[in-house]
Amino acid sequence: MVAAREPVSNYRRYKKEQQELLFAEFVIQNPIEKASNKIKPDNKYSVIELFACAGGLAVGMEKAG
Repeated sequence: MVAAREPVSNYRRYKKEQQELLFAEFVIQNPIEKASNKIKPDNKYSVIELFACAGGLAVGMEKAG
């Protein structure tokens, strides 16, 4: 399979048909349900940490309970 090269960046460019042939085994044709990373929290939160640099405030809050 031959890829076209982008003139400025020299990136390889494939047509959609070529990509479908290359990655056919990874494409889900009929997904049963949509995947989601949303989870229900275990606890009710009463603190929110904004502008956390290294997580120092979060560690202190966790240790304080």
